[in-house]
Amino acid sequence: MKKKKILSILIGFIVIIGVMVIGLLINTKPLKNSDQGQKDSEFKIGYIIDGNKDDNQVYTSAYNGILNLKTEMNAYFSMRENIQVDQLETNVDKYTNDNFDIIILGGNDYDETAKALADKYPDTDFVVLNSKINNNKNLSSLNTDLRTAGFIRGMLAGYTTKRNVVAAIGYTDDQPTIHELYGFEMGVKYVNADIQIYGEYVTKREANTKAGDLLKEFATYGTDVVIAASGKDDNEIFDIAENSNIYAFGNNLSLIENYPNTMIAVCSFNITGGVEDMIRMTFDNGFMGESIALEFDLEYNEGLKARLPIRGIDRVEQTLEAIRSGKLDINKLVPME
Repeated sequence: MKKKKILSILIGFIVIIGVMVIGLLINTKPLKNSDQGQKDSEFKIGYIIDGNKDDNQVYTSAYNGILNLKTEMNAYFSMRENIQVDQLETNVDKYTNDNFDIIILGGNDYDETAKALADKYPDTDFVVLNSKINNNKNLSSLNTDLRTAGFIRGMLAGYTTKRNVVAAIGYTDDQPTIHELYGFEMGVKYVNADIQIYGEYVTKREANTKAGDLLKEFATYGTDVVIAASGKDDNEIFDIAENSNIYAFGNNLSLIENYPNTMIAVCSFNITGGVEDMIRMTFDNGFMGESIALEFDLEYNEGLKARLPIRGIDRVEQTLEAIRSGKLDINKLVPME
């Protein structure tokens, strides 16, 4: 009996040690690497994101901008994907030890760590995507105006719905999404204050299960238009919309091709040019350390554009122009009567 007890304790101890070792490895090694170019190049670009580069339009367009400049400058480029905030410093340390000139970061929870790392490595330039942080020295950011994009899609939804019932589904663990869906609600009410909005937030882990069930529930209330945080986890939502005669608005151009019968329009983000400018400034020793806001493009599905009234399209275009010119601040708007 004692031998069995001792053996059980030893096995348990080995399992605990194994789990600790695996945890240590996960937190110190990047989950996916991609290195391109000659490592002894004079200019080095690092790219670290908390997901996959194909997860959303921002990460993809940033990647494309880096590739363009890598070729133009004959630079060395290294990318780390699926890096969580507790892994960020370890991965940045590796880049700075190899004398990287600029490190571009894409993560919803990266801001505070990025500030500390910029102070720790004053000779390295940092850019954080989807953020507004800066230190006027070596830390800058590129942010997309998600609230405005949500507002425009809200207006479109307001003009599309025939039942005056729309739905919004977002992520509780994604701050940009919260801003986007808040803008959506404002846009819907700007068109018609009487439209009913059913909204719910889920975690990203629940996206392909609970989110789909929510849309099915909202459909029973008469929902005929939906907006969802656009990423790889929203396929279930748009699949259901496609099969339920529910129209949708997204923020990724591929959604129009993937959902031709439900996706009326998308507000797509392309930060390729912004990333290129940041890299060039570092290369030319002119880095600003400021936050730069980027615009978005409104693209229609020509096959479904007729679902929108002409006056609605005109009003949306006029509103978008007023926002871009600075004549209209959506945060000061009140619902139209």
